[in-house]
Amino acid sequence: GKTVAAVIAAWRVLKEENAVEIRYDGKTLKTSLFFLGNSLYRPSGFAPVDRATIEDGLLDVRMLETGRRFSRLRTVVALLTGNLGRSPLYHELHRPEFRCEILSGPTEVAYDGEVGDKVSELDFVAHYRVLSVYRP
Repeated sequence: GKTVAAVIAAWRVLKEENAVEIRYDGKTLKTSLFFLGNSLYRPSGFAPVDRATIEDGLLDVRMLETGRRFSRLRTVVALLTGNLGRSPLYHELHRPEFRCEILSGPTEVAYDGEVGDKVSELDFVAHYRVLSVYRP
């Protein structure tokens, strides 16, 4: 099922040593899983599926911290028990701007699933109701 597949996928990502160290808002953390989306996604937690609107002027930022003691084990237990959203290793932010510095060196980022260039800084801004959508 979907839950078992999500746990297996998360474990595979977490067991690899591909963590990136970032700094945002004066905080430093290591993360292997980072998501930034335009507008708020549902549901809360590290499996964003859909969004009600694309014009709310907010960014949905989700990070799973992997640089702490027993973080992999703690994350898997939180996933299995459905408590990832309450874990101190999970960070979810909703704001109009997000900036971070990648401390571990230039890192490739993906945009809509396509791998992009290596970057050392990320700077995103959402604008409220800027996109006009026309439909029949």
